[in-house]
Amino acid sequence: MGRQKTLVLGSVLLGLIMLGPSPAVAQEPFRLGEVCFCTGPAPQFGEYCQQGLEMALEDVAKEGWIKGRKLEVIREDCQAQPKLGIAGLTKLINVHKVPAFITYGSSIVLALAPVAEANKVVLLNTMATSEKIRQAGDFTFSNIGGSEVEVVQAAEFAFKELKAKKVGVLYVNNEFGLSGRTVFSEVFGKLGGTVAAAEAHDIGATDYRTQLTKIRAASPDLIYMYSHDKEVGYALKQAKQLGLTTPWLVFSGSSAPVTFEIAGPALEGVIMPQWPFDPVGGSAGMKEFARRYQGKYGKTPIIYVATCYDGYRLLAEALRAGATSGSEIKDFLYKVKNYEGVSGTINFDRDGQVVWAARFMVVRDGKLVPHRK
Repeated sequence: MGRQKTLVLGSVLLGLIMLGPSPAVAQEPFRLGEVCFCTGPAPQFGEYCQQGLEMALEDVAKEGWIKGRKLEVIREDCQAQPKLGIAGLTKLINVHKVPAFITYGSSIVLALAPVAEANKVVLLNTMATSEKIRQAGDFTFSNIGGSEVEVVQAAEFAFKELKAKKVGVLYVNNEFGLSGRTVFSEVFGKLGGTVAAAEAHDIGATDYRTQLTKIRAASPDLIYMYSHDKEVGYALKQAKQLGLTTPWLVFSGSSAPVTFEIAGPALEGVIMPQWPFDPVGGSAGMKEFARRYQGKYGKTPIIYVATCYDGYRLLAEALRAGATSGSEIKDFLYKVKNYEGVSGTINFDRDGQVVWAARFMVVRDGKLVPHRK
């Protein structure tokens, strides 16, 4: 069973702010939810969102909470399993009466969206990228670019800029990976390219030798991998061990420190798209966020920390504006215009999705730098 975690800034989580007694403090807190990956095959995503949540709540507390009322976030662990996700969301809705919640993982988002829609509760996706999410419902929003944006741009970049004509695709066998494989194959094919091999792997896998051997046999001039950060790291490391010298283009989330830690020198020369978030050379807000994060966690934040931070900040802004029901929060989010988040400028289109242009980067001397022809 998934295990519940309740985080209340000021009393359980951080204990930073001591507010004097007042009628507002005695009021019930506003409650939001999160269906998280706290355990299971991909717990790093739960950690990313936990860190974004902690930093968002720090700022909401410094601003006096929501007109004096505290904000409480209740987390339900789904272990990346849709059935546990539905059970967790049902508890959030029926027991804790949350009007909105954050979640991630394409399989989870698509499983929970109908439940959110039926109960008129806002689902804010901060990491999942399946192109199907765009049609998931009027109460489903995403403040990260989807595969219909990133993967289309990646396929075009592979064909037009990298001059690839034959590609091998390696992808994680879940809704996220299947989406990436499908969109890439369709776009690349329409441009005139060929997918010579497409090999799936299990979520959380650490051994890719069988798939890599099959891809090498197809003699592609580029390998495109649409999998999670750790998975990309292991695949690259083993490709180097196998003497595979084919160039790689990988998923944007591969910029996570854990990918660099696992892959080591095998990441050199690998190309990946990146969204506007740039903790080193980006906006003043991005750099300040990165500075705070570095001081708190001792490393550079990846985009998922930033999108989760922005997600909670947006929901807090909705509550502050008086939008307390799911329907009111939905209407608030559709009206968001040019919100300067730490992940980038946020505007939701008519499907509740953000659309960002990707920057293509390459790893040189262990660092991501702009790709040059």
